[in-house]
Amino acid sequence: MTQINEIVSIQDTTLWNKLNNFSEESAKTLARDLIAICKDVSSYMKLVIKDFPEYTLHDEVHLLKVTEIMALLLGETLDKLNFIEIGLLILSAFFHDTGMVITKERSDELESDSEYKIYRDTWLNNYQNYYEFKDIINDSKTSVIERINANNMILELDCEIRLNYIRKHHGKYSEKYIEKEYSNDKRLEIFNVNLKEYITLLCKSHTEPLDKIAVRNIYKLDDVIGSLKVNIQFIAIILRLSDILDFDRDRTPDILYKSIHFTNNVSITEWEKHRSVLGRIIDKKQIKFSIKCKHPVYQKSILHFMDRRVQGKSATV
Repeated sequence: MTQINEIVSIQDTTLWNKLNNFSEESAKTLARDLIAICKDVSSYMKLVIKDFPEYTLHDEVHLLKVTEIMALLLGETLDKLNFIEIGLLILSAFFHDTGMVITKERSDELESDSEYKIYRDTWLNNYQNYYEFKDIINDSKTSVIERINANNMILELDCEIRLNYIRKHHGKYSEKYIEKEYSNDKRLEIFNVNLKEYITLLCKSHTEPLDKIAVRNIYKLDDVIGSLKVNIQFIAIILRLSDILDFDRDRTPDILYKSIHFTNNVSITEWEKHRSVLGRIIDKKQIKFSIKCKHPVYQKSILHFMDRRVQGKSATV
């Protein structure tokens, strides 16, 4: 098995090579098509840093690592999966964070999203300074400098609210992206069935509580595509665990860390959390992280992150 840090393309991953080695022509066709699909998604994911400059990296490296961690978790179980299940593992690894990209269209959609409006109102009720800034702007006695500063604070808070909402709900936005861009993509058709429906479900799953994944009539254990059984629930769990376990210093490179002007303590804590990881082992016997924290706050954040993510609750990553 290739070392995680040596992987630079989808063809380097254990899952892709396993898929490509199936004798069925449908499997080999899917493997070939995945090269282009994964490349396209990787390019799209470069846009994440535009809106989330202070967040840990959600780039191609992350997608490839999630894909390879899947293979590490599966171990010998990988040999029991059929080519559709392996294809869905790869596709879910690459598409699961596409909802983190905020296009103008998505930004406009938020303004009419009732769920977002409730989230925003709740957030503002807990942050009364927002309305104080509004009062400063509307006060005729306010100086030009004070008005500019207050307006900048409002813009910054509005941006923070929007980004936090997207981060917590990006699973459903990944679904919308796939629906829009890949609904009629013939490359995703296996036995005349478009895998898009399964990919969107898997992408949604990694931001949902675990009890939702346990609903068997949604995340089925024995769905059938063509003549092959597909365990969607199992794939959803592997995706969630693999995403959590891509937790290391590579997602917080020094060159970016030194160049970012952090505007909130949460972002600093998130970066320091990842930078505390010295190493990890993932194999059939153990999952082990070696971590050295500079401050108790970072240790607490790591423990909180692991507990909440495994339980299927929201946590920054």
